[in-house]
Amino acid sequence: MMKALLPCCLTLLMGLPPNGFRALAADPDPWKIPSAKEDFHVFLLMGQSNMSGYGKLLPEDRQAVPFVLKLPTKGKLEWIPAAHPLHNRLRSDRFGLGLPFAKGYLDTHPNSVVGLIPLAWGGAAIDRLDKGNPTYADAIRKATYAKTQGVIKGVLWHQGESDTVHAAKADGYEKKLHQLIHDLREDLGDETLPFIVGNLAEFYGTGKAHNQPERVARIDQVRKAFRTLPEKIAHTGFVASTGCTSPDQHLVHFDRSSYIKLGKRYADAYAKVAVPVKTDPGSTRVSARIKIPATLPSFTGRTLELRLYEFDPRLADAGADLVDLARRSAFSHTQGKVSEHTIVLGAKGRIKAGRSYYLTCFVLDDKKRTHMGEKDGRSGLCKVLTGGHPREVDILFRPVR
Repeated sequence: MMKALLPCCLTLLMGLPPNGFRALAADPDPWKIPSAKEDFHVFLLMGQSNMSGYGKLLPEDRQAVPFVLKLPTKGKLEWIPAAHPLHNRLRSDRFGLGLPFAKGYLDTHPNSVVGLIPLAWGGAAIDRLDKGNPTYADAIRKATYAKTQGVIKGVLWHQGESDTVHAAKADGYEKKLHQLIHDLREDLGDETLPFIVGNLAEFYGTGKAHNQPERVARIDQVRKAFRTLPEKIAHTGFVASTGCTSPDQHLVHFDRSSYIKLGKRYADAYAKVAVPVKTDPGSTRVSARIKIPATLPSFTGRTLELRLYEFDPRLADAGADLVDLARRSAFSHTQGKVSEHTIVLGAKGRIKAGRSYYLTCFVLDDKKRTHMGEKDGRSGLCKVLTGGHPREVDILFRPVR
């Protein structure tokens, strides 16, 4: 009886998911990067001190969590076993929500390994974290490295306290947040990349330093930007801070138990956002996974253009009609690195009886076609949707001859 209970007891003590002990026992190295990229799931952790973590550290928190790796905030760019504190920029970086999120995520993805990229800065307003700043550049650099070994699955964001100090910052916050999401998705080549935001603490705005009516109004303004985000931008999620508590009289940061609670909520919110959308079989929605080989010479300032056409296959001399157009400006590629992007188009159209469909994919220098994409790297018309052809295609680019 004792032998039968031992695995379950160890599982509870270690805080692993129910299958965690079995997986740990079967794998002598639980921090090994999977050989299959699709099994290594990477998340960016962005924001300020409530993402860095301010909770009390217990001795066991410094033990690495099985099946979770991280890229250090400082030093060599290499994956290491993840333990608290994930961030190590400031002395205030302690217990945070990143690892509780990873544990919750592993509960529903038991065959994966999680990679965390800590990028938060205590006290940073969004102006210090968006595109054009060193922290943003660091995020893209590390995410690009991570994509060589795994898949970027999402961004976790907890920030905003510093943007409630002045009216101008609060007034511009929502627009800047929306732009940041757009920039990250564009620079990481995934227009549907999940982006999960956490609400400011409900107790924030009750302390002596921030309970003035004008400050409370700005706090509520930033809260509204988070709460309404899923209504305005697709593939985003919102995490409430209801029931969370603070460790001190400043009433800004969460305590250890609240970070555990928030981590689980982030995992739940992510699961809702990341659930594959059931595509209406009558829709003309097409998803193109494009790849530009590392061997192709570098280029910048180009335009990526995908067009979806429909035509009548019974009429050889009839033209095709444009269904949808997707265009991305300032498109670039660096030789020595594979450029990968996912483009979705045609979501609002309907398949018409008796019609066939195809994609064209080009990189343009002004109006000149410099590269063209082919389905699975094979020449010929890239047919989609009807006649047994897929709505999800892999497009390999080559120079126009």
